[in-house]
Amino acid sequence: MFLEVKDIHFKYQPDTPVISNVSYYADKGEVVAIIGPNGVGKTTLLMITAGLLKPEKGSVLVDGIDIFNNLPYIRRRIGFMFQNPDDQLFNPTVYDELAFSLRQLYSHDIVDRIINEFAGRIGIKDILDKPPYKLSIGEKKIVALASILIYDPDILLLDEPTSNLSMNSIRLIEKIILNE
Repeated sequence: MFLEVKDIHFKYQPDTPVISNVSYYADKGEVVAIIGPNGVGKTTLLMITAGLLKPEKGSVLVDGIDIFNNLPYIRRRIGFMFQNPDDQLFNPTVYDELAFSLRQLYSHDIVDRIINEFAGRIGIKDILDKPPYKLSIGEKKIVALASILIYDPDILLLDEPTSNLSMNSIRLIEKIILNE
């Protein structure tokens, strides 16, 4: 198994378990959906899988490596998209949003080339100069997803990526996720 989430237990408050004895597995290239009613811990489970929250008990392994013992290394391999893109987008322009992680890795010329190629491929080249706060919810979700995909993580964790979107935006996000 490429991703193993085993026997996760988590509490925000001492006497109130949010997640108890949850496990799931995923191989490379596999799409897995976690479904359930509001408030059952789906977002919490995704945040644990991404290493943003530490479980009280259990483990999260990527290629057999415990993520909590290797967070700096594992952060590059996991991309997490928040349910609300306003919680994720913080740069002055879409271009800067896409460039944020790339600037840690590459020179300006390489960053510029990657952004222009990538933005053209997913159809957001015309909004690169816009501030994220002026985008529609669909555009914000696409930019949030693009800001993750641009650094090519091995694992994508998406918290309700199509909620509150039009059918056109949903189809575009599905195409981007499936790399069509």
